[in-house]
Amino acid sequence: MRTPVLLSILLMIFSLNSSATETTIWNEKQEDSYEFPLNRSCSNFNEYPHWIGAVNTPGYTYDLEISGNYVFVSDGTYGLQVIDVTNPGSPEIVYTLNTPDYAQGVAISGEYVYVADDDSGLQVVDISNPIHPVIVGSVLTAENTTDVEVEGHFAYVAADLSGLQVVDISDPTHPIIVGGVETLDGADAVEVAGTLAIVSEGTSGLQVIDISNPLNPEILATMNAPVSAYYETEIEGNFVYALDFESGLQIIDIENPANPQIVGNVNTPGHVFGLEIVGTFAFIGSYNSLIIVDISNPEAPEIIESVVSPSSGNDVNISGSYAYVAAYGQGLQVIDLANFQDLKLVGGAVTLSSTGDVAVSGDYAYVVEGGSGFEIIDISDPADPKIVGGLDTPGYATGIAISGNYAFVAATTTGVHVVDVSNPEAPELIATVNIPGSASEITISGTYAYIAATYGGFQVIDIAEPENSELVGSLSNIRLVQAVCVSNGLAYAALDYGGLQVIDISNPENPLDVYTMEIPCDPMDVAISGTNVFISSRSLGLSVIDISNPVHPTLTCSIGTPGDAYGVAVSWGYAYIADGYYGLQVIDIQDPANPFVAGNLYFFDGVRDLVLSGANIYMAAREAGLQVMSKQCEDCNGNGLDDAAEIANHPSIDWNNDGIIDSCQEGVSSAPIPMEASRVVLHDATPNPFNPRTTIAFELPIAATVSLFVYDISGRLVRSLVDGEAANAGRHEVVWNGRSDTGRQVPSGIYFYRLDAGKFSESKRAVLLK
Repeated sequence: MRTPVLLSILLMIFSLNSSATETTIWNEKQEDSYEFPLNRSCSNFNEYPHWIGAVNTPGYTYDLEISGNYVFVSDGTYGLQVIDVTNPGSPEIVYTLNTPDYAQGVAISGEYVYVADDDSGLQVVDISNPIHPVIVGSVLTAENTTDVEVEGHFAYVAADLSGLQVVDISDPTHPIIVGGVETLDGADAVEVAGTLAIVSEGTSGLQVIDISNPLNPEILATMNAPVSAYYETEIEGNFVYALDFESGLQIIDIENPANPQIVGNVNTPGHVFGLEIVGTFAFIGSYNSLIIVDISNPEAPEIIESVVSPSSGNDVNISGSYAYVAAYGQGLQVIDLANFQDLKLVGGAVTLSSTGDVAVSGDYAYVVEGGSGFEIIDISDPADPKIVGGLDTPGYATGIAISGNYAFVAATTTGVHVVDVSNPEAPELIATVNIPGSASEITISGTYAYIAATYGGFQVIDIAEPENSELVGSLSNIRLVQAVCVSNGLAYAALDYGGLQVIDISNPENPLDVYTMEIPCDPMDVAISGTNVFISSRSLGLSVIDISNPVHPTLTCSIGTPGDAYGVAVSWGYAYIADGYYGLQVIDIQDPANPFVAGNLYFFDGVRDLVLSGANIYMAAREAGLQVMSKQCEDCNGNGLDDAAEIANHPSIDWNNDGIIDSCQEGVSSAPIPMEASRVVLHDATPNPFNPRTTIAFELPIAATVSLFVYDISGRLVRSLVDGEAANAGRHEVVWNGRSDTGRQVPSGIYFYRLDAGKFSESKRAVLLK
């Protein structure tokens, strides 16, 4: 740590090195006044039911039960999985117990788990030590067992063609079959309540069985499935809630068990598998979703929410405020139930063809549609977007970017098409730029367009005169570029085979390799915010890469999403993921090293790309076209605001200087305003290029501890200009004389200077020319 040696009434001077000749100048400046109005609504995604985490089991999950902080999952060939859910967002497999055959059904009673183990019958497992379960007893049933329920001292086993088997478990270490009844067509599942057992027999429907005498069960009634097959039932009071594989939830009145009657039903989207009843709600495991149904009126059940859940929900169990879903082939999925409020889309417009990429400029959204080119949608009223025009561009459109009155469309092998969109109702193709390889994505910065080109590398087009756009630079040694973003004179290219390429574009016509980083994923899109790059990928979900040292980026962490993460966009504190058929995922990244799922919006048609503009998220939703959703609410302390009225009552700031008034609120809380939420500004070095010295200026809205370091292009520390010194609010200037910490003059070349102020960190480039 270096110590300041002189303080004057106008200047605060730090002696940074005994051999240095420059001085550090701190010019005081008035704080900004944050008086921007904010009148908009927003969505608190974390207040709605949403998927928060998962753990993939080695086999195919069928059934689950919960005891304390542990979930016990039947996992087919891999037996019984014990999963610790102390932290529901990060479940962890703590033990695998291999049962003799194929584990399908589980039930818990006291300190024992009962496993329906196919041809090996019923297995009894002691879970008094949950992380070291032990098989202590078993009994071979007449046929392969698929499900089990426990009531009192008896286990009721669905034993395929032998129907219902009753097992005395008064001594769990010596279970004994004491009764049974053959059903009509093979028992698949069983549910028990009081003196009744309901056996599901697939296409043959349900059997209502009297078990008042467990030693001599008796069939009272048979009910055929109304459409396809019954696979799961729950009994609550005088009603049986039964899942018909194709037609959804059926509610059956069994007040007279010998004459059951269907009194209500609700058609659910997709096939249904798992069911749990809690109070006046039914939780249904469906194909890639958890469906919540209000059953307060059994004669008129109503779907009130649908939440993403990877794969088919074979079984559902509720504990506290979480739903645990056994998702076939995808292990255990955890859903935070929060409040049962319907998170709705703001609006939508169905396009003519399947969508891919989306861009927004002013009152218009531009959506690419593959072989149909792109469409222009008026979003001046986000609740009622309207298609106003479009153009069938040559080739297959995959990416789009807007600059002024021009749209630039990446169209695979036909290059980049320049379209005049000054009249949105009649866009006009005015130029085409042929590029090597296949253009997949495009981003614009200043008067240049940067192209991600599969098999063609990184391409640069000068668009200063759109009608005369021309290819002026390229970096062809990187082959499979999937996506690209630009910040502070550097481009970050996501490589299809699993890498991040940092490219110096200080001279766009001569892009230079800076660094190549391997990433264990298949990147689909890339976004940048502050000193972090965010990459979406189908295998890892969202990956966070620290670029505080741009020439040596490091992988901070990854967080999985339930689907294939295609597109990513970032707004302060949150990353928004277009997660394919699993809809919109909202990730809290206020601490980039510890991201977590803040919420999701399930959308059956799938989302391939999204863009943030103002208060809204614009999503390219495959066959459903453009869909609009409001962004997550947040205040200056990263806390969700209660409602639109509270937001409107507080001023807002454009924290990242992107021209958009953000929802970060000053004055909502008495807690200190984090530095990263304030308007810290790191200016370009002046002059730049320089010889022999340059001035680096920055501005602080509040007092902070700051550091300012200089690195060479290989990432080595060259000079510590300011090292952890206290600085007041205002403008500050630091002069670098081109010397290292040892006092030696550094050679000509590219250098990076990084400012750290509180949690804020940003790097820029300076060039020394001799």
